[in-house]
Amino acid sequence: MVVHATDVMGATADPTTVICDFEAAAMNAVRTVLGEEVTIQGCFYHLCQSTWRKIQELGLVGDYIARDDIKLFAGMLDARRSSQSTTYARGCST
Repeated sequence: MVVHATDVMGATADPTTVICDFEAAAMNAVRTVLGEEVTIQGCFYHLCQSTWRKIQELGLVGDYIARDDIKLFAGMLDARRSSQSTTYARGCST
């Protein structure tokens, strides 16, 4: 879509970095359209949203609310995964 829009405007889309959700299909599409040299970074918001969904799925919402150690662990997990976003994004299958 972006490539088409820039073509219509007579411009060239040649980004070096793309930030997107942690979805393999989206990342594969970026690589297919823009090339293998593009750096893909996962979106921190979507990463945190995914962690929150997992907390809910595991039935840990009450513990998350009541226990600072669980909040800290979830935050540290997001920070660690975020700092490795390019590496993680290339191997991500979720």
